[in-house]
Amino acid sequence: MRPGAVRIECTSTDPQLRCLAFERQQRQVVVLISTRRPFTPRATTVTGLRPGTYGVSQTVGSSGVTDELGLRTVGPDGTLTVTVKGDSTLTIYSRDAVNRPPTFTEWRSQPDFLK
Repeated sequence: MRPGAVRIECTSTDPQLRCLAFERQQRQVVVLISTRRPFTPRATTVTGLRPGTYGVSQTVGSSGVTDELGLRTVGPDGTLTVTVKGDSTLTIYSRDAVNRPPTFTEWRSQPDFLK
């Protein structure tokens, strides 16, 4: 999440999926986490989204490799249906027409460096 994002309410009716949602500058991000066994794909509908264009990405397992699944349009009903693979994290993020370069934010402590 980017600095300044505020966590907003998100609930899941599927016990296999955990849900997190954030908002920053009128843009929403929803994260669906499927790490409970059995690892099976789960079709789910996300509601309460603002109408507009959203990007969808997914990371499976602990590989750290994220696949961009393309752009999806949310209409006036505010719903989006997605399939979450087992043992994965799926992210739905607001997207406008501007093509921005990626922003990487990472912090880690390396005690060996501090010698």
